[in-house]
Amino acid sequence: MLFSHSQALFAEIQMPVLATSMGAVLTLFVKTCGFRYQWCRGPQAHHTHKNPVPRLGGIAVYLAIVLAIAALTYALGLRTALPALAIVAAVVPVLLVGFYDDIRFATPKSKVLAQLAGAALLLAAHRYLFGGVSLYELLWMPVWLVVTTNSFNLVDGVDGLASSTAVVMALALAAIHLVAGNIAFAFLALFTAAACLGFLPFNIFGHRIFLGDSGSLSIGFILGALAIEVPRGDSSIPWVAIAMFGYPLSETVLTIVRRTLKGRNPFRPDREHLHHKLRHARLSNLRAVAVLCFVNAAFAAIGVMLALGASRWISVAGIVVLFLATAKSFGYLRARNLAKLRRRLGASRPEPLPDIAGYLPFK
Repeated sequence: MLFSHSQALFAEIQMPVLATSMGAVLTLFVKTCGFRYQWCRGPQAHHTHKNPVPRLGGIAVYLAIVLAIAALTYALGLRTALPALAIVAAVVPVLLVGFYDDIRFATPKSKVLAQLAGAALLLAAHRYLFGGVSLYELLWMPVWLVVTTNSFNLVDGVDGLASSTAVVMALALAAIHLVAGNIAFAFLALFTAAACLGFLPFNIFGHRIFLGDSGSLSIGFILGALAIEVPRGDSSIPWVAIAMFGYPLSETVLTIVRRTLKGRNPFRPDREHLHHKLRHARLSNLRAVAVLCFVNAAFAAIGVMLALGASRWISVAGIVVLFLATAKSFGYLRARNLAKLRRRLGASRPEPLPDIAGYLPFK
């Protein structure tokens, strides 16, 4: 047990349960309001559903996290909870632009600006909490938060994948911060996992509600902030954070390479992500989520072992091997497929829908 007094016991045991319960209750409420007030957008070309579905599940997840943090503040005091409160406050610009995108449309530029605003708020909080901001944090944190937030948004493509990915990553981050003694960050990671777990049943079993950009962007921002707060030791490169985001970052790298080689705009959506390929390989939604959660858990396990003192270079080698194994399993390293991609560079007219033939995994 972390603390001896009763309020700490309440924090340790009951608040994660509170976050899960509130995540479920608020998701049900937002889903009901979404259908009643038509908070829905029709499916786009890269979506897998056909009918309008409420896309504001992220609001429910965020509110569940806020309520759990409020309970943490009451139980352990403002000073203990302040670092977690800083992250929860910094994510507000990202949440708002995601909310607008879910009901209207937000440009990629506006999303990036909101993420930079959130990074600026977090840097200001660092200066207040820790007495200053290092040059490393000033240069690295905004770039890291923009990249990780958008990389997490890329994995939100099939029912239950983003929230399951968040649960795995958040639990691993909670364990790392707990061992490091960062109590506020550990509880925030635990609350994020619990809130996503409360949302998950309403998303994975049928098209009832989606996280939307309000959820995927804000959860990605929170997880990115928690990952960058992991102690780096004597390394200038946050290898633990990179390992924790191994699956989303792998998806991002492979997506940029694929779209660039095909002569497309790297920011143009398509239906050739890893989760799409699994579905086109005739895996069920649950099996596709399970496969990618296994990949995510493998990366997270490397990050945990590295944080607990495993050899840095062996861990980095493990990250590289796991990335290459993922790329090869999904056909990215096959000479035949790479040759097809090169030939398509000369195509003068873009295809109306992405071509998935020839890129099925395990074929």
